[in-house]
Amino acid sequence: MTRQAGIWLLVVRILLFEIAASLDCSSFAIFLYILLPFLAYMFINKWAAITLGVIFTTWVGIKFGFFRCPDCPIDQNITPVLITGVAMIWSNAMGGLVKGVEISRAKTKQLFADLERSHQKLKEYAARVEDLAAAEERNRVARDIHDSVGHSLAVVNVQLEKALVFQQRDADVTEQAIKDARRAAREALGDVRESVRTLRKSVEAFSLTERLHTLAGRSGSESIKLDLQVEGSEEGFSKPALMTLYRTAQEALTNVYKHANATRVIISAHLGDGSAQLRVQDNGDGFEVTSVLDSSFHRQGHYGLQGIRERLELVGGELSLKSRPNVGTTLTVTIPKKRLTEPPGAKPYDE
Repeated sequence: MTRQAGIWLLVVRILLFEIAASLDCSSFAIFLYILLPFLAYMFINKWAAITLGVIFTTWVGIKFGFFRCPDCPIDQNITPVLITGVAMIWSNAMGGLVKGVEISRAKTKQLFADLERSHQKLKEYAARVEDLAAAEERNRVARDIHDSVGHSLAVVNVQLEKALVFQQRDADVTEQAIKDARRAAREALGDVRESVRTLRKSVEAFSLTERLHTLAGRSGSESIKLDLQVEGSEEGFSKPALMTLYRTAQEALTNVYKHANATRVIISAHLGDGSAQLRVQDNGDGFEVTSVLDSSFHRQGHYGLQGIRERLELVGGELSLKSRPNVGTTLTVTIPKKRLTEPPGAKPYDE
């Protein structure tokens, strides 16, 4: 009910109560006046209720001759007025109590409505976070497949091409190339199984030194001499940082096998007090760096450099790429040991 409708209803009730009190010879109908402060409290405010209480208490006194019969006994005059006054106070108190309950109920209802809206927004935010997490996980899995399985398959491809070239010239070279291809295929299968195991269990310890030595041992060949140098301690570096260094070395070797036509590769890792640095240098064909850094290069399917950049962003690292045609290529990444803040949405990733 609106405030205006409540006021009109209160006026109508005052008229009806007054008619009833005028027609009642026993004077009991005057007790209907007790309801008026309560109704005024509900429809208007407490000051209207207090005003009506005073007015109708005075009106009861007038009706009973309190103001027109000074010679009448005091109890005959004051008792109805006193009872009415006390009843009016009680009516005001009940009005305030009920009004307070209504206000509390309205606030509770509003709080529930706000809570429902907040819950709905939270569900929407949770759905967005889930989508972002799924997208981040897809990107991580894509990088891992490219860096691990892609590297091994690139080695298989190079060795099989070598076997095709030498199959009519040198049977021993052909046989060795096929063996190397089989070994690389087994390593690719091992990487797939390792990735599956990693997805099913908790994060294990990671040793960059051991991984680099294993990578160098299985990546060397008769046509490419590979030197590895590792200095410093891995203590204090996070697993994502160490994993980024390893994946960078792996991707760099993949590019050497596929594009460089190099005869020598030097991998050097320096783990210092403030940062870690990995450098992969080859004496291959080289290239124009600007053409590789062009964004169109990535759209053609060359995702190796893009994957390295994404990993470096997660750990706050930097990439440096230097190359010239017929001179060779040097790829350097630097990762700080400790970061003050994490980028939005960043999370540790597994192998």
